Amino acid sequence: MGTRGEPVSLLPDPARSQALLVGVHAYSSLPDLPAVASNLEGLRELLTDPAVWGLPADQCRVLSQPHTVREVLGAVREAAGRARDTLLVYYAGHGLTDLHSEELYLALPDSESEQEWTALRYEYLRRAVRDPSAGARRTVVILDCCYSGRALAGPMSASAQVADYAVVEGTCVLTASAETRAALSPPGETYTAFSGELIAALADGIPGAPDPIDMDSLYRHLHRALAAKSRPLPQQRNRNTGGLIALARNRAATTPPEHDPLPPRTPGAAPPETSQESGAATRDRPPEESRLLEEFARARARALGAAHAQTLDTRRSDAHDLGEAGQHAEAARLFMQLAEDCTRALGANHPDTLDARHHHARYLGDAGERAEAAQLLEQLVEDRTRVLGPDHPDTLLTRHNHAHDLGEAGQRRQAIELQEQLTQDRTRVLGPDHPDTLLTRHNHAYNLGEAGHHAQAAELFEQLTEDCIRALGPDHSRALDARQNHARYLGDAGQRRKAAELLEQLIHDRTRVLGPDHPYTLLTRHNHAYNLGHAGQRREAAQLFEQLVQDHTRLLGPDHLRTLGARHEHAYNLGEAGQRPQATGLLERLIQDRIRVLGPDHPQTLNSRHDHAYNLGEDGQCAHAARLFGQLVHDRARVLGLDHPHTLNTRHNHASYLGAAGRHAEAAQLFEQLVQDRTRLLGPAHPDTLGARHDHAYNLGEAGQRQQATELQEQLTQDRTRALGPDHPDTLNTRHNHALNLGHAGQHAEAARLLERLSQDRTRLLGLDHPHTLGARHDHAYHLGEAGQRRQATELQEQLTQDRTRALGPDHPDTLNTRHNHAYNLGENGRRRNAARLLEQLAEDCSRVLGPDHPDTLSIRHNHAYNLGEAGRRATAARLLLQLTQDLTRVLGSGHPYTLSAGRDHAYYAQRAQRWRL
Repeated sequence: MGTRGEPVSLLPDPARSQALLVGVHAYSSLPDLPAVASNLEGLRELLTDPAVWGLPADQCRVLSQPHTVREVLGAVREAAGRARDTLLVYYAGHGLTDLHSEELYLALPDSESEQEWTALRYEYLRRAVRDPSAGARRTVVILDCCYSGRALAGPMSASAQVADYAVVEGTCVLTASAETRAALSPPGETYTAFSGELIAALADGIPGAPDPIDMDSLYRHLHRALAAKSRPLPQQRNRNTGGLIALARNRAATTPPEHDPLPPRTPGAAPPETSQESGAATRDRPPEESRLLEEFARARARALGAAHAQTLDTRRSDAHDLGEAGQHAEAARLFMQLAEDCTRALGANHPDTLDARHHHARYLGDAGERAEAAQLLEQLVEDRTRVLGPDHPDTLLTRHNHAHDLGEAGQRRQAIELQEQLTQDRTRVLGPDHPDTLLTRHNHAYNLGEAGHHAQAAELFEQLTEDCIRALGPDHSRALDARQNHARYLGDAGQRRKAAELLEQLIHDRTRVLGPDHPYTLLTRHNHAYNLGHAGQRREAAQLFEQLVQDHTRLLGPDHLRTLGARHEHAYNLGEAGQRPQATGLLERLIQDRIRVLGPDHPQTLNSRHDHAYNLGEDGQCAHAARLFGQLVHDRARVLGLDHPHTLNTRHNHASYLGAAGRHAEAAQLFEQLVQDRTRLLGPAHPDTLGARHDHAYNLGEAGQRQQATELQEQLTQDRTRALGPDHPDTLNTRHNHALNLGHAGQHAEAARLLERLSQDRTRLLGLDHPHTLGARHDHAYHLGEAGQRRQATELQEQLTQDRTRALGPDHPDTLNTRHNHAYNLGENGRRRNAARLLEQLAEDCSRVLGPDHPDTLSIRHNHAYNLGEAGRRATAARLLLQLTQDLTRVLGSGHPYTLSAGRDHAYYAQRAQRWRL
C-alpha cells in the first residue's frame, strides 16, 4: 500500500553526521556516577556499528571528564561545524539548577552543589548548537541528568521541566526525567537507568516501531520501559519535525515496506483477484505494563487535574502506544476524546488540539475507516492552513494524509490530483530532495499504479529510484523500496520478465543490507517468483515459492498469513507448470488450513477454493470444477455481494467450466446474465464485459445456435477493435471464434478466407511459431479442405506439421492433430493408400504418447481402417474395425455413437470383403 500517516523518518547519512558524547563519572565534591563511563562506551560502540547507524569512528567523539566549560563548548562547536546532516550531543552526569532562575547547569568534575557557576550553563551549550556557522540540518540533544543526594548509589538531579527549557529550535531534546523527579543510576547495573534503556533499544531494536527508529518512537518506548519498572519517566520536546529524526536502524523491524506482497493469482477467464495479505507485525503491550501506564495516567489526573498539560501529554503517549501496538480503533477513540478535552482546556486552534485531531484521523484510517478519516483530515487541512499557514510542515503533513486516505478509500483520481499538487508545494517549500517530498512522490506514483496506470507508475518509480539513490544512497530503505515498486508496476504493465530481472538484483542487495531472513528480503523474493511465473517460467517460480514456504514456516510459523500465501502461490504455479494433481492436493490441504486459521468466509480462504476449482478444471475435471465454482458463487455472493468483482469473476469461471463440461446451453444463459451485470457495473466497453460477451457467443455456437453466435461475434469484433485496437489479442481471439462459427455453420469458404487473414496478422504480430499463429494456420487449412480445396489444404498441413514439430516437438498434441488432419485430407483427395500409411504410424505414436484408449488414438484407428477399406483392402479394414469396436465397447460402452459408428463400418467392409471373395 501507499505510505501512510506521518512523514517518513530517514536514517541520517553517517558520513555527513557528527556525535559528541560527554560524560562525567568522577567528581571532587559531588557523588561519583561510575555507570556514566559505561554509558559513553556503550553508546559509542552502537553508534559506530554499521548495523545501527555506522558513524565513522573519528566522527563519534567521546569527551570524558572535561574539566572546563571551554573544553566542552569547543568540542560542541567543532562537531556542529563539521556536521552537514545530523548532530547528536549527549551528556550524562549531575544536573544542577540555579535556585533563583531555575536554569539548568551540567556538572563538571570540580562542580559544587549550589555553586552553579562551577558548572556548564546549558544555555551556552544551546547557543553553541545554534551557532550560525553550524551546518547540521538536524540536531538531537540527549540529557541524562538529575539532582544529587538520593540513596541509590549515585542519584542525579534534573531541573523542573528540563525538556521545555532545553529545546533548541529545529531539534529534538530527550531528557532522563521530568519536573523534580530523580533519574537513577541503580547499584549493580552497568548503565544508568535511562541510558541503559536507550542502549538496549538501539542494540535490540523496538518491535512494532518503524525502521529506522525515529525519536518519537524511541521516546514512547523508553517511556513504556521505564514506567514498567517504576522508574522516573523521560520527557521529550521537538521543534518542527524533530521527532522524525532517526539515529538507528530498527533491528527488530518486521513491518513490510511500501506495498504488501503481490496477491495470489486468481486464474480463469476473468482478471486476477486482489486478495491482499498483510504481514505487518503488531505489538501487544504486556498487561502489567498497560496497567502501570493506566495507573500513572490516573494518578497524574488526580494530582494535576484532567486538563493539565502533563496529564494530556500522558494520555497522548498512552493513545500512541495503543495505536502503534495495532489497536487502531481504541487509539482513535482516545485521541477523539483527547481532542475534545484539548479544545476545552487549550482552545480549538492550539497546536496540541490540532495534533490530537490529526492522530484521531490517522488511527481511524488505520482502523479501516478511510472515508471518514479523509473527511476529518479535509477539515483539518483548512484549520491548519488558517492557523499555521499553507506552507507549515504540519499543514503539508495533513494534506499528505488526506490524500493518502482518499486513495485508500478508493478515490484514486482525487488522491492523484492532490498528491501532484502537494509534490509541487513540498518541492517549493522543502526542496526536491527532502524526505517528505520524496514520500509524496512515492504515494503519487503508487496511486497512479493502483488506478491502473501501471506504465506511468513504473516510469515515476524509476525516476524516484534514481533521485533516492542520489539523495540518500543506494542502500537506503527508501531507495530499495522505490526499486521494488518500480519492478512491481513494470510487471503489472506486462513487462514481467524485466520486472523479474530487477527483483532478482534487488534480492541480492536486500540480502546484503538487511540479511536473508529480513521481511523486506522475503517480500522481494515473493514478488520475484510471482513475476517469473507470470513471465511463463512456472516451474522455476514453483521451486522458488517452495523454498519461500520453508523459510516462512521457519521464521513465522506454519499458520502465518505470509506462509499461507506462499503455499498458495507454490500450488498455483505447480498447476500452471502442468503438475495438476500435485497442485490439487496442495490446494485441498491449504483450504483446510485457511479455514482453520482464518475461517471459511475469509477472502483468502475463498481465493484458495477458487484456484482449487480452476486447477481441477484445467486438469480435465470440468464437471467437478463447475460444481465447485457454483458453490463458490453462492458463498462469495453471500459474503461479498453479487456485484463484487470476485463474485463476478467466479460467475464467469462457473459458466466457463459448465461449457467445457458440455453444458453449453446452460453456460450461454449464465453468460448472458453476466454480460448484463457487467455492462451495468463496468460499462459496455470494459474488458471484462467484452470477455463475457465473447464466451456467451462461443457457448451459443457450441449449443447449436451458430447463426446467433456468428452475429454476436461479428459485432463483438467491431467493438473490441474500437475499444482495444485491431491488433489486441482479445480482438484477434474474437475474429478466430467468429471464423470457426462460420465454418461450423457450413460456410467453410468464408471461414477459410477470414482465417487466412488472421494467420497473416498473427504471423506479423506474434511470429510464425507462436501457438496462436499455428492454431489459426491449422484451422485455415482445415476449412479450406472442408470447402473442397483438398490439395491446397494438404500442402498447408504438410508445412504446418513440419513447423509444429520444430516449435512444439513431434509428440505435442497439436503436432499429432495436424498430422491427423493432413492424412485425412490426403485420403479425401483420393490418396487413400498414402493416408492409410500415415495414419498407421500416427496410431502407433498416439498410443505411445496418449495411451491406447485415448479418444484421439481410437479415432485415428478408425480413420486408418476406413482409408484401408477405401483403398481396396476391405478384409484388413473389417478386421481392424472389429477390434476397434470391441475396444470402444470396453472404453465407451456399446451404445456410444463412436462404438455404433465403428460397428456399422465393420459390417460394411466385412460384407464388401465377402462379396469380393465371392
